[in-house]
Amino acid sequence: MQIQRMIHYLRRFTGFPRDIKLLLFYSSTVLISVGLSNVIMSLYLKSLDYDPSAIGILFSISTITSAILTIPGGILADRYGKKKTLIVSTMAYLLSFIVYATFTNFNLLCLASFLNGFSFGTYNAPFIALLTERTHNKKRSYVFSFNSFIMNFSMIAGNLLAGTADILKSKLHLTASFSYRIFFWVGAVFILASLLPLILMEEDTGYTKKRTKILNIKSWRVIWMFSSVNALIGFGAGFFIPLLPLYMNLRFQASGALIATLLAVSNVLMGIAFLASPKMVDVIGNVKTITSRKVCPLYPFY
Repeated sequence: MQIQRMIHYLRRFTGFPRDIKLLLFYSSTVLISVGLSNVIMSLYLKSLDYDPSAIGILFSISTITSAILTIPGGILADRYGKKKTLIVSTMAYLLSFIVYATFTNFNLLCLASFLNGFSFGTYNAPFIALLTERTHNKKRSYVFSFNSFIMNFSMIAGNLLAGTADILKSKLHLTASFSYRIFFWVGAVFILASLLPLILMEEDTGYTKKRTKILNIKSWRVIWMFSSVNALIGFGAGFFIPLLPLYMNLRFQASGALIATLLAVSNVLMGIAFLASPKMVDVIGNVKTITSRKVCPLYPFY
């Protein structure tokens, strides 16, 4: 009986529309590069002999740019189309990887960090909107849950792929910076491949180039309540998540392979939890599911 219930539950994660499948394929492909970058970015910058303060500046440029462009990114998506905005966002992310892989000059690395932040700042709004508007209400929680699930396992693949940089370095007797640079090119290939499902998607039909009222929001109180919690979480996470691999390397002399494995294990646990979240929504509701997730002291930030 329990097995039948489990099978019945898992079947709810099937039968998605064509555009949803393309979006899921897109996110699973591009998140491999994100998982790869999470491991090697700070280690690569360290291998270029940049000190932690310079590395922190580069991460700050990306984070601040992303935060500033989050709201304008949604406005651009409404004005010019969610699909087009997502394509531009992905191309900016691709260009940032190419710059990281090609140049070592600090000013050019700042440019790459800006492009990285631009990409993340203009990615979330159109992607979430596309998932929402192209899914039926009954399937929506399952689509978002399954998307989070495959995104996490894509990040696991990227984490583990990045962990092989040390193996490549020792087997081919490469410098650390050169071996990491190779994996930025590998990440660029995955980002380039992620553009294909976006191109195959149907064009947007629900946007207009007419001027619309900026921040035409009625439920400010609700948005403020959820945003304030996310802001506090993001503020704390911003202090240590980007620099966590660097800290582990400096403090414990952890190798890239070990760091990649630890991040992968964390993402495995998150992936399992994401599959269970729609059931929680059915049992206790959307708001309680979100708040219980937010206040959990073991909530993973990355």
